[in-house]
Amino acid sequence: MAARPKAKKRMDRAQVLDILRNRIIEGEYPPGSKLIENNLAGEFGISRQMARELLQELKSRGLVQKEPNKGATVRRMDLKTLFEIMDLREVIEGLAARLATQNSTAADWLDLVEAFGERMDDIIRKKDFEEYLGLVNRFQDRMLKLAGNSEMSLVADRIYAKMLIIQRRLILLPGRLQVGIKEHRDVIQAIVAGDPEKAEELKRNNIRSAVTTMKKYQKMII
Repeated sequence: MAARPKAKKRMDRAQVLDILRNRIIEGEYPPGSKLIENNLAGEFGISRQMARELLQELKSRGLVQKEPNKGATVRRMDLKTLFEIMDLREVIEGLAARLATQNSTAADWLDLVEAFGERMDDIIRKKDFEEYLGLVNRFQDRMLKLAGNSEMSLVADRIYAKMLIIQRRLILLPGRLQVGIKEHRDVIQAIVAGDPEKAEELKRNNIRSAVTTMKKYQKMII
C-alpha cells in the first residue's frame, strides 16, 4: 500500500483510530490490505509506537490480524464470523429496544419517526445506500444511548465496526433495503407506542430476517 501524504496537523489517538476504522468499514482498506506502521506514522504525524498501538487496538476489535512475516493486514471475515456477529446483534439490539422503550418517551423519537417516513421513501427511490445506513446507525445509536446500560454499550462498541461492515454488504442483497426499512419502521412504532416487549420482539425479528437473507445469498456477501 502506497504511503499517503503526511497529515498537515498532528492528530490525536482517537482521531486516527476513527479514520482507520472508517477506511476499513468503507472498503478503502479492503480485506488483505497491509497496514504499515511507518506509513501510518508518516501520514498522521504520530510516533511508530502509537501506530503500533492503534494496529493492536484494531486487532482487538477484530478488524486487523497479525501474522508472522506478514505484519498487520485487514482481516477477512468468513461466513461463520458474520453469523456469529448477527447472533450477538439479535441479543444486544433486542435488549436495547426493550430498555430504550422503557426509558424514553415518544418525544425522544419524533425526529426518527419523521426520518423513516417520506424521507426514507425517497431514499428507496434513489437507492441512496449511504443515507440509509446513516439513518439506521442513528437509530441504533439512539437505542443504545436511551437503553442506559453501560455494560451493554461496551459490548456493542467492541463489535460496532464489524456490524457496519455487515450492514454494507447486507443492503446490497436483493430486496433487503425495502424489507429492512419496513422492519425498522415497525420497531420505531412499537417504541413510540411504549410497548417494550413488542419492540424487542420486532428488533429480534429484524435481525433474524437479515440472517435469512444472508443465508439465501451467502455467495454474494463474502
